Amino acid sequence: MKKLSIMFASVAMLFGVGLGVSALDKNSEEVAPVEKVEAASVSSYAKIYRFTAPAEYWGGTVYVHAWGSKTSSKDTTWPGINISSEYSYNESSRKVYTFATDVSDYQYLIFHNNSGWQTDNITIGNNTAWYLDGGNTPGTWTPSNQTYYLYDYKNLFGGAAKCYAWQSNGSLNNADYPGVAMTAVQYGSGQLYSISLDPAFDMVKFGIGDSANTGDQWCNQHRGETFCWWDAGNGSWSNDLDWVKAHDWIYQTMHMRDIEQTETSDTGACKGSSGYYVKAKTAYQNYPASVKTKMAADDLWEAAQARFSAWARANGESASFSGTTLTVSSTSRPLFAGSEDTTTTITVIIVSIVALGAVGGFFLIKRKKKLD
Repeated sequence: MKKLSIMFASVAMLFGVGLGVSALDKNSEEVAPVEKVEAASVSSYAKIYRFTAPAEYWGGTVYVHAWGSKTSSKDTTWPGINISSEYSYNESSRKVYTFATDVSDYQYLIFHNNSGWQTDNITIGNNTAWYLDGGNTPGTWTPSNQTYYLYDYKNLFGGAAKCYAWQSNGSLNNADYPGVAMTAVQYGSGQLYSISLDPAFDMVKFGIGDSANTGDQWCNQHRGETFCWWDAGNGSWSNDLDWVKAHDWIYQTMHMRDIEQTETSDTGACKGSSGYYVKAKTAYQNYPASVKTKMAADDLWEAAQARFSAWARANGESASFSGTTLTVSSTSRPLFAGSEDTTTTITVIIVSIVALGAVGGFFLIKRKKKLD
């Protein structure tokens, strides 16, 4: 079974690396690889200022005029810099324009459309983001990074996923393509990765380069959610953590992906206090009903139950499911459950036979003496 596990892992990697986007889901729509943008990353700038304008008044044209730097030569000249093409979308589908600069000590800003609409003079202070819903006096808001997750339960990226993030319109990105390495977060043995992204980015691409990736994905519709992840296996966004835990139990803890479903040979991997069975039983018993309900909706639920019951028998227990309710009871261990049990059993039998022979011999000699 170990050889089979290695073989299936190799096949998964072959399809994941060799077939690119189509390897993620044969029914998903293929997305052309994103152009490798040679642009400065967020970390290259001293400051990033943001502005959300009322589209109905401003018509999609936004300039920024900045001044007050200690180095006056770095102040902009009116009308300033056109940032109309430098924007991303927020969770409300509004454009957020970005002004990325290497000047860290501007004191004042004005945003305007060069056609009569503008903000009042803005004293920057500690603020970096403003919005205007009407009038000329902007309000402030505080940008905060969003953590996104990649759940790769098919292990298409071999434990080394990266994230390339960029503005849907503009020149900002988080690094040169294919991006930066994501942080591995473990749920059991599942491949769950995380990354914290600047809110300037509303597009992401997870993967290991052109050979295997998720395609270009819009992410900002999930900004503000406490948990948002991209399912590399099914090609969709979700904020359902229960689903992640349920699939981890089926595909990772129960090894429904890396061990052939019909594989029944006994290698002993499911036995003992650190074997597959104890880990699976402990995990299942600790999951809340909401997670178990997600398990029961999976296509491999019945196969996972059958494997779990087989593992239980190999460990001297009986396991049965009624819906999602698990009942476990002890049974007598089979006489020859495995090579280790066989050796122990034979040893006990031999010792018993020798002991019985010795006792029988003792009574036979004693009886003979009485007859004499």
